[in-house]
Amino acid sequence: MKKITARDVEFPTRKSSSHKGENGRLLLVGGSETYGGAVLLSALGALRTGIDVAYVGAPERIAYLAHQYCPDIISIKLKGKNLRGTHRVQLRSVLTKVDALVFGNGVGMQNNTLRLMQFLSVLQLPKVIDADALKMVTLSKIKNAILTPHHQELEILLQHSDIRSISFSKERVLGTKQLTKLQQHLGNNVLIIKGKVDYVLSRDALFYNTTGNPGMTKAGTGDVLAGVCGGFLAQGESLLQSAINAVYITGLAGDRLLKRKGYGYLASELAQDIKETKRILRIQH
Repeated sequence: MKKITARDVEFPTRKSSSHKGENGRLLLVGGSETYGGAVLLSALGALRTGIDVAYVGAPERIAYLAHQYCPDIISIKLKGKNLRGTHRVQLRSVLTKVDALVFGNGVGMQNNTLRLMQFLSVLQLPKVIDADALKMVTLSKIKNAILTPHHQELEILLQHSDIRSISFSKERVLGTKQLTKLQQHLGNNVLIIKGKVDYVLSRDALFYNTTGNPGMTKAGTGDVLAGVCGGFLAQGESLLQSAINAVYITGLAGDRLLKRKGYGYLASELAQDIKETKRILRIQH
């Protein structure tokens, strides 16, 4: 198992002759009447990685609010208070335009939402699956994805995927033996297990990350991480490299905020700081 360091972070290249859209188009699908800010936080994290375009598909009221808060977002206003399976018709035209997809942030657990999450999970498009969507999908049916559970979400994902050979301790900790077993079920996907130490697993590689601090337990920081993953994916980085970049940079941004603001920093401030943290790492490279 290898520790992630600054040397493991890689940045997308950008041609001097590039034009709008060439450096990443990302669709983020999320939000609900209860969790209106989650998909916005994810989009803000993605934009700070350097992508050109962020589309946000959300229930119409959430989509309007997201666009008012951040005019850089292109909002897709989906009718109703929550996401549902029929919204895939409206999303199809956007899915043909983008390089990557992030979904699940703040969607809630409605039955109609389940149908949309399952539809998105089997698309071939490079994707990030986060939050409530992790409780609605089956690992064996997913391809080309980064999955970003914390330990409780991972337990639910494994139960739904009928993977019974991996057991957790009372503290919900996985040891090296369990992580190695888990790799055998990943296919071509990458798994980020969020916690005090983050683990990044692919079928053939196992990393751990120690950037970050207890201030990142607050709501919204995981949404930012998912967006950062999606931002690097949309710019052409591999699933594994996008995951490595995201956990290290997001954790380092949290450490920078802790020094300046203590544990009172916000998830929105974390998203804002991704840009400066990335800039500092580039200089160090």
